[in-house]
Amino acid sequence: MLDNVDCKGVSQNGQAEFRLLTPDEYQNTVHDVLGVAIDYRSTLFKPAEVSGFNNNADVGTVSDTRLGIYLNVAQKIAEEVRPNLPKLFSCSEDDKSTCADKVIGTVAPALWRRPLTSDERAELLAFYSKSTVASESMTLLLMRVLTSA
Repeated sequence: MLDNVDCKGVSQNGQAEFRLLTPDEYQNTVHDVLGVAIDYRSTLFKPAEVSGFNNNADVGTVSDTRLGIYLNVAQKIAEEVRPNLPKLFSCSEDDKSTCADKVIGTVAPALWRRPLTSDERAELLAFYSKSTVASESMTLLLMRVLTSA
């Protein structure tokens, strides 16, 4: 029956919803992707519930306050992850752009839950290269990947 449905020319009405991950979703994701041991849920905002659901895109919007909270948590996560780069990615900060490329190719697609475009990959590598201090560059790169989508 559904084989006869033709969706050509059918417009998609409505706004595409972009929402923040809940603290549980965020914690589970950074644990699974980066092996983060510290539980950061209590430092993130408590999501508002709508009809019993805490992942509603209409109330889980990004504000300056929420972004600041996520940036602070991202910095703490980056500081926790950086010493584990050899174990996680078989590289160290001393490998500079080689390690950054491994992190970008592995972490960004896993956290963003989609493949990177070549432009996104190039932009993230260029962002990493803006600082000449390897530890600072890696911290900022991890923070950027943790707070983007």
